[in-house]
Amino acid sequence: MSSGQSSDEHRQAQQKTIDPLEGQLQAEEPMIAEIKRLRERLVTLEAENATLNMKLSQQQWEVEHRLAEIEMQICGASSADSSAEDNERNKESII
Repeated sequence: MSSGQSSDEHRQAQQKTIDPLEGQLQAEEPMIAEIKRLRERLVTLEAENATLNMKLSQQQWEVEHRLAEIEMQICGASSADSSAEDNERNKESII
């Protein structure tokens, strides 16, 4: 019987050693799953961020381009008005 007891004691000692490791692994599983989920979410967010940056750059270019067009129209109209006024003054001074 002493050899049977010693075998049982050995098994119990091994089980005590394994149990904490199993408990630790079971506690880590939800954290590992959370890490995977967060990494996937990060990849998604980075892709969305890149897309939004491209759209923003495009819209910024469009606004700047339109602004430049309007400024050129204003400057062109302003210089045409100024030229017409100068011509009118010149005519009056000649008379």
